[in-house]
Amino acid sequence: MSKNKNIGTIKDYITWYFKHLNYPDKFGLTGTMYDYKISGSGCKEKPANTYDSADSYAATYIMLVNEYYIKTKDIKIVRHVFKKLKDVAYIIPYLQDPKNGLIRALRGKDEEYLMDNCEDYGGITAYLNLLKIMGRKYRGAYKRYKRLRKSIKTAIIKNLYDNRRHNFDWAVIRGRKRYSNWDIYYPDALAQLFPILYGIVNSHKITGKLLWNKFESLYGNKSDSFPLEQKVLYILTKSKANK
Repeated sequence: MSKNKNIGTIKDYITWYFKHLNYPDKFGLTGTMYDYKISGSGCKEKPANTYDSADSYAATYIMLVNEYYIKTKDIKIVRHVFKKLKDVAYIIPYLQDPKNGLIRALRGKDEEYLMDNCEDYGGITAYLNLLKIMGRKYRGAYKRYKRLRKSIKTAIIKNLYDNRRHNFDWAVIRGRKRYSNWDIYYPDALAQLFPILYGIVNSHKITGKLLWNKFESLYGNKSDSFPLEQKVLYILTKSKANK
Protein backbone atom coordinates (compact mmCIF):
# COMPACT_ATOMS: atom_id res chain seq x y z
CA MET A 1 0.00 0.00 0.00
CA SER A 2 1.46 3.33 -1.02
CA LYS A 3 1.94 6.25 1.33
CA ASN A 4 -0.65 8.31 -0.57
CA LYS A 5 -3.21 5.54 -0.32
CA ASN A 6 -2.60 5.28 3.42
CA ILE A 7 -3.23 8.99 3.82
CA GLY A 8 -6.47 8.71 1.86
CA THR A 9 -7.63 5.82 4.03
CA ILE A 10 -6.86 7.76 7.20
CA LYS A 11 -8.79 10.77 5.90
CA ASP A 12 -11.75 8.53 5.11
CA TYR A 13 -11.66 7.13 8.64
CA ILE A 14 -11.48 10.61 10.20
CA THR A 15 -14.57 11.58 8.19
CA TRP A 16 -16.38 8.32 8.98
CA TYR A 17 -15.73 8.76 12.70
CA PHE A 18 -16.93 12.37 12.55
CA LYS A 19 -20.20 11.31 10.91
CA HIS A 20 -20.85 8.55 13.46
CA LEU A 21 -20.34 10.54 16.66
CA ASN A 22 -23.22 10.28 19.14
CA TYR A 23 -25.48 13.26 19.83
CA PRO A 24 -26.19 12.02 22.47
CA ASP A 25 -25.40 8.41 23.31
CA LYS A 26 -27.53 6.20 25.57
CA PHE A 27 -25.60 7.49 28.60
CA GLY A 28 -26.42 11.11 27.76
CA LEU A 29 -22.93 12.04 26.50
CA THR A 30 -22.30 13.87 23.25
CA GLY A 31 -19.25 13.38 21.05
CA THR A 32 -18.74 9.75 21.99
CA MET A 33 -18.26 6.82 19.61
CA TYR A 34 -19.93 3.42 19.86
CA ASP A 35 -18.17 0.25 18.86
CA TYR A 36 -19.42 -0.93 15.45
CA LYS A 37 -20.00 -4.35 14.00
CA ILE A 38 -18.93 -4.38 10.35
CA SER A 39 -19.95 -7.12 7.92
CA GLY A 40 -17.26 -9.18 6.21
CA SER A 41 -17.90 -7.33 2.97
CA GLY A 42 -17.63 -3.98 4.74
CA CYS A 43 -20.97 -2.91 3.28
CA LYS A 44 -23.04 -3.13 6.45
CA GLU A 45 -22.38 -1.57 9.81
CA LYS A 46 -24.30 -1.80 13.07
CA PRO A 47 -23.60 0.11 16.29
CA ALA A 48 -23.10 -2.03 19.39
CA ASN A 49 -24.59 0.83 21.46
CA THR A 50 -21.68 0.66 23.86
CA TYR A 51 -17.96 1.43 24.02
CA ASP A 52 -14.94 0.28 25.95
CA SER A 53 -13.96 3.70 27.24
CA ALA A 54 -15.33 7.13 26.43
CA ASP A 55 -12.14 8.95 27.35
CA SER A 56 -9.62 6.93 25.32
CA TYR A 57 -11.78 6.88 22.20
CA ALA A 58 -11.96 10.68 22.39
CA ALA A 59 -8.23 11.11 23.04
CA THR A 60 -7.05 8.79 20.28
CA TYR A 61 -9.36 10.39 17.71
CA ILE A 62 -8.01 13.84 18.53
CA MET A 63 -4.45 12.52 18.25
CA LEU A 64 -5.27 11.03 14.85
CA VAL A 65 -6.67 14.32 13.52
CA ASN A 66 -3.61 16.16 14.79
CA GLU A 67 -1.14 13.66 13.31
CA TYR A 68 -3.00 13.76 10.00
CA TYR A 69 -2.70 17.54 9.92
CA ILE A 70 1.01 17.40 10.81
CA LYS A 71 1.64 15.03 7.89
CA THR A 72 -0.61 16.68 5.29
CA LYS A 73 -1.21 20.31 6.41
CA ASP A 74 -4.82 19.71 5.31
CA ILE A 75 -6.48 22.57 7.20
CA LYS A 76 -9.84 21.94 5.50
CA ILE A 77 -10.48 18.67 7.29
CA VAL A 78 -9.45 20.19 10.63
CA ARG A 79 -11.96 22.99 10.13
CA HIS A 80 -14.58 20.48 9.00
CA VAL A 81 -14.34 18.23 12.06
CA PHE A 82 -13.59 20.97 14.58
CA LYS A 83 -17.22 21.86 15.23
CA LYS A 84 -17.64 18.40 16.77
CA LEU A 85 -14.06 17.98 17.93
CA LYS A 86 -14.79 20.48 20.71
CA ASP A 87 -17.41 18.07 22.06
CA VAL A 88 -15.04 15.12 21.71
CA ALA A 89 -12.35 16.96 23.67
CA TYR A 90 -14.79 18.02 26.39
CA ILE A 91 -15.45 14.37 27.27
CA ILE A 92 -12.04 14.26 28.97
CA PRO A 93 -12.54 17.10 31.51
CA TYR A 94 -16.16 15.99 31.95
CA LEU A 95 -14.96 12.58 33.14
CA GLN A 96 -12.24 13.99 35.43
CA ASP A 97 -12.53 12.78 39.02
CA PRO A 98 -12.74 15.90 41.22
CA LYS A 99 -11.14 14.00 44.11
CA ASN A 100 -7.89 12.81 42.53
CA GLY A 101 -7.74 14.48 39.10
CA LEU A 102 -7.64 11.22 37.13
CA ILE A 103 -9.95 10.67 34.17
CA ARG A 104 -12.64 8.02 34.49
CA ALA A 105 -13.04 5.63 31.58
CA LEU A 106 -16.83 5.70 31.67
CA ARG A 107 -19.57 7.89 33.06
CA GLY A 108 -20.96 6.54 36.30
CA LYS A 109 -18.12 4.08 36.89
CA ASP A 110 -15.30 4.70 39.34
CA GLU A 111 -12.60 3.20 37.13
CA GLU A 112 -9.42 5.08 36.22
CA TYR A 113 -6.73 3.40 34.13
CA LEU A 114 -3.08 4.27 33.60
CA MET A 115 -3.24 3.52 29.86
CA ASP A 116 -6.33 5.68 29.39
CA ASN A 117 -5.00 8.59 31.41
CA CYS A 118 -1.75 8.64 29.44
CA GLU A 119 -3.79 8.64 26.22
CA ASP A 120 -5.93 11.44 27.66
CA TYR A 121 -2.75 13.44 28.27
CA GLY A 122 -1.69 12.77 24.68
CA GLY A 123 -5.13 13.69 23.38
CA ILE A 124 -5.16 17.01 25.21
CA THR A 125 -1.62 17.73 23.99
CA ALA A 126 -2.86 17.15 20.43
CA TYR A 127 -5.94 19.27 21.02
CA LEU A 128 -3.78 22.16 22.20
CA ASN A 129 -1.93 22.03 18.90
CA LEU A 130 -5.22 22.05 16.97
CA LEU A 131 -6.55 24.97 19.03
CA LYS A 132 -3.40 26.89 18.15
CA ILE A 133 -3.92 26.10 14.48
CA MET A 134 -7.55 27.28 14.63
CA GLY A 135 -6.51 30.76 15.68
CA ARG A 136 -6.80 33.48 18.28
CA LYS A 137 -10.51 33.10 19.03
CA TYR A 138 -9.70 29.85 20.82
CA ARG A 139 -7.16 31.47 23.13
CA GLY A 140 -9.41 31.03 26.18
CA ALA A 141 -9.98 27.35 25.43
CA TYR A 142 -6.24 26.91 24.93
CA LYS A 143 -5.53 28.21 28.43
CA ARG A 144 -8.18 25.96 29.99
CA TYR A 145 -6.96 22.82 28.25
CA LYS A 146 -3.35 23.65 29.04
CA ARG A 147 -4.29 23.66 32.74
CA LEU A 148 -6.16 20.40 32.23
CA ARG A 149 -3.13 18.74 30.62
CA LYS A 150 -0.96 19.76 33.57
CA SER A 151 -3.52 18.45 36.05
CA ILE A 152 -3.72 15.05 34.31
CA LYS A 153 0.04 14.60 34.40
CA THR A 154 0.16 15.62 38.06
CA ALA A 155 -2.67 13.20 38.89
CA ILE A 156 -1.00 10.29 37.09
CA ILE A 157 2.26 10.73 38.96
CA LYS A 158 0.63 11.43 42.33
CA ASN A 159 -1.98 8.66 42.25
CA LEU A 160 -0.48 5.94 40.07
CA TYR A 161 3.30 5.99 40.52
CA ASP A 162 4.47 3.53 43.18
CA ASN A 163 7.72 4.69 44.79
CA ARG A 164 8.33 1.33 46.45
CA ARG A 165 7.93 -0.77 43.31
CA HIS A 166 9.36 1.89 40.97
CA ASN A 167 6.55 1.37 38.48
CA PHE A 168 3.03 2.61 37.84
CA ASP A 169 -0.14 1.03 39.18
CA TRP A 170 -2.22 -0.03 36.21
CA ALA A 171 -5.48 1.36 37.63
CA VAL A 172 -7.49 2.79 40.48
CA ILE A 173 -10.86 1.05 40.66
CA ARG A 174 -13.47 2.13 43.21
CA GLY A 175 -10.75 3.89 45.15
CA ARG A 176 -8.50 0.84 45.31
CA LYS A 177 -5.09 0.86 43.64
CA ARG A 178 -4.30 -2.05 41.35
CA TYR A 179 -0.58 -2.69 41.73
CA SER A 180 1.45 -3.77 38.72
CA ASN A 181 3.28 -7.08 38.65
CA TRP A 182 6.05 -7.25 36.05
CA ASP A 183 5.39 -10.98 35.62
CA ILE A 184 1.88 -10.24 34.33
CA TYR A 185 2.20 -8.96 30.77
CA TYR A 186 -1.29 -7.44 30.39
CA PRO A 187 -2.29 -5.04 31.70
CA ASP A 188 0.43 -4.69 34.33
CA ALA A 189 3.69 -4.70 32.36
CA LEU A 190 2.36 -3.34 29.07
CA ALA A 191 0.86 -0.33 30.87
CA GLN A 192 4.39 0.77 31.84
CA LEU A 193 5.09 1.75 28.22
CA PHE A 194 2.36 4.39 28.18
CA PRO A 195 3.98 6.93 30.55
CA ILE A 196 7.12 6.77 28.39
CA LEU A 197 5.37 7.06 25.04
CA TYR A 198 3.15 9.97 26.07
CA GLY A 199 5.82 11.91 27.96
CA ILE A 200 4.55 11.50 31.50
CA VAL A 201 8.09 10.44 32.33
CA ASN A 202 11.23 11.33 30.41
CA SER A 203 12.69 8.23 28.77
CA HIS A 204 16.22 9.54 29.39
CA LYS A 205 15.79 10.11 33.13
CA ILE A 206 15.90 7.51 35.89
CA THR A 207 12.22 6.52 36.02
CA GLY A 208 11.84 6.28 32.25
CA LYS A 209 15.03 4.25 31.89
CA LEU A 210 14.03 1.87 34.68
CA LEU A 211 10.61 1.25 33.15
CA TRP A 212 11.92 0.73 29.63
CA ASN A 213 14.89 -1.44 30.60
CA LYS A 214 12.72 -3.67 32.78
CA PHE A 215 10.07 -4.12 30.10
CA GLU A 216 12.68 -4.73 27.40
CA SER A 217 14.51 -7.32 29.49
CA LEU A 218 11.32 -9.28 30.17
CA TYR A 219 9.36 -8.92 26.94
CA GLY A 220 11.58 -7.46 24.21
CA ASN A 221 12.41 -10.86 22.72
CA LYS A 222 8.68 -11.68 22.55
CA SER A 223 7.63 -8.55 20.69
CA ASP A 224 7.20 -10.32 17.34
CA SER A 225 4.32 -12.29 18.83
CA PHE A 226 2.50 -9.24 20.22
CA PRO A 227 -0.92 -8.40 18.74
CA LEU A 228 -0.55 -5.73 16.05
CA GLU A 229 -1.69 -2.75 18.14
CA GLN A 230 0.65 -3.77 20.99
CA LYS A 231 3.52 -4.29 18.57
CA VAL A 232 3.02 -0.75 17.25
CA LEU A 233 2.97 0.56 20.82
CA TYR A 234 6.21 -1.29 21.55
CA ILE A 235 7.94 -0.01 18.40
CA LEU A 236 6.91 3.61 19.03
CA THR A 237 8.02 3.45 22.67
CA LYS A 238 11.31 1.83 21.70
CA SER A 239 11.94 4.60 19.19
CA LYS A 240 11.31 7.23 21.85
CA ALA A 241 13.38 5.45 24.49
CA ASN A 242 16.36 5.12 22.13
CA LYS A 243 16.43 8.69 20.84
